[in-house]
Amino acid sequence: MKLLESIKDMFYHRHLKKQQNLDSTQRELTSFQEARKIGMLLKLGKADNELESILQYNGELTKSHKEVELLAYSDTKTVPEGFDFDIFCQKDLNFRKIPKGEKVTRFMNTSYDMLIALHRESVQPLEYISLRSKARCRIGYFRPQADVYYDLMLHTQLEGIEPYIAQVRSFLKKMNKKSTLHNNEFSV
Repeated sequence: MKLLESIKDMFYHRHLKKQQNLDSTQRELTSFQEARKIGMLLKLGKADNELESILQYNGELTKSHKEVELLAYSDTKTVPEGFDFDIFCQKDLNFRKIPKGEKVTRFMNTSYDMLIALHRESVQPLEYISLRSKARCRIGYFRPQADVYYDLMLHTQLEGIEPYIAQVRSFLKKMNKKSTLHNNEFSV
């Protein structure tokens, strides 16, 4: 079983390198005030309080007149029910662990002003979606070698999703029209 997973990982990383070279999306920062469309990626299976915090943040963004779309990955064989946002699961991954399906393709092809990844750990299907996303700016949690997936990475020493959301919220409020993005470096 370990050998099969290693082979899948090898194919996944090979495909990732090809996709990285094909990306022609123009990346740029949009001020929070000007942003209209925001995509958020999350992993289900988190503690209830983490999902509650994410949904609360989603509500805040919606109240700020942002069009927000959530896409979640559940590391289960079937999609859990009872949620009012799109979810994909293991059956929506191909042999190379690359997500497929209408929900995933639509999310990747949507031109969001910002994509916010709300998972702190490495989640290959979500990172692949971020890499392929047509979002103008992709924001994620700082991890070594994650710069291929995100244009901006934020870090907090505190555990849990709430401090990370607070960091994202604070950063977005500080962004203004003079912000620029060049080689993954942010300057104001």
